[in-house]
Amino acid sequence: MYNAPLEDMQFLIDDVCRAGERLGYLPQFEGLEVGSELTTALLEEAGKLAADMVSPLRRVGDQQPARCA
Repeated sequence: MYNAPLEDMQFLIDDVCRAGERLGYLPQFEGLEVGSELTTALLEEAGKLAADMVSPLRRVGDQQPARCA
């Protein structure tokens, strides 16, 4: 089963890109609490989606690969 590297992604988004700080300056995000709690929640849900919905599709493709006609 696929496990997304959430800690690595969290580090890149929060510490390297400083997304919370940068998004906080945009008018669309004014008044919203954009920070590590939000990115953690989003990444956890994206990881669940990848593990539950996307990863099983890869097995089907491995068993029945695409072929040129």
